[in-house]
Amino acid sequence: MERTAALVPQYLRVALRNARASDPRERDVDRDARVFFLPEKYVRLWRAVALERTEAFLEGLDNWLEDHTRPDHNGPTVEAAVHSYCYTGEPRSVKRGSTNIGRLERRIGRPKRIRRAPTRQ
Repeated sequence: MERTAALVPQYLRVALRNARASDPRERDVDRDARVFFLPEKYVRLWRAVALERTEAFLEGLDNWLEDHTRPDHNGPTVEAAVHSYCYTGEPRSVKRGSTNIGRLERRIGRPKRIRRAPTRQ
């Protein structure tokens, strides 16, 4: 919980600073990758893939940061960090009529109506 207590204020500062920044280059990264309907059978694989790719990603960034840190720098310095976490929600079932997904699936499965031009006899 200590880590979470430290990360929440950082995340809020990032969101507020990004909202105020008029120049996109002044914004910190705030991105996610998400789906809402991952079948439960893929959760273990998702966690393994996310861990493997996150470790490689963070190792590269950590190396870059270590190469560029200057504790004895005379000018101003800042803390720089990237935090990664994965989230897996609670199991749920899709209610066909409650989302656009259900409507889309019904539309996709239905044969297309072909409008024919009237023929002259």
